[in-house]
Amino acid sequence: KSVNISKVKVAKLTANDVVKVNVDMSDVNNTYIYADLYDKDGNFIVRNTQLLCPAKHFAFKKPEIKVDVCNIDGGVEFRVTSNVFAKGVFLEFDGIDLTLSDNFFDITNNEPYVVTAKTERSAEEIKKSLKIMSVYDIGR
Repeated sequence: KSVNISKVKVAKLTANDVVKVNVDMSDVNNTYIYADLYDKDGNFIVRNTQLLCPAKHFAFKKPEIKVDVCNIDGGVEFRVTSNVFAKGVFLEFDGIDLTLSDNFFDITNNEPYVVTAKTERSAEEIKKSLKIMSVYDIGR
């Protein structure tokens, strides 16, 4: 289950309590809340995810994570998707050192999570060395 909170606007350099959510607490081991923050132009800034129970008790499902890698001006772009909620997704590469725009993130919905890296290597070369992990894989 997920709770999706609608868009809100907050003036610069202010703090407002903008969200109050009643959450069904009958199934906390399967429920999470997430909030995405966008700038005034609609550009994604950050995602915050909150479990309603300790992570060790959350009923994580095995994610089928897919990554499309494509060349962009000055680097590569990774468009990461999952069929289920995936916490703590990270991308690593055999023999390639990349600095990613986001190296530890959660996938909460059907929209691709976009990560970029500046590099002279091709998307095809990087994809061959790509390994994907998430919290689900810890201890397995």
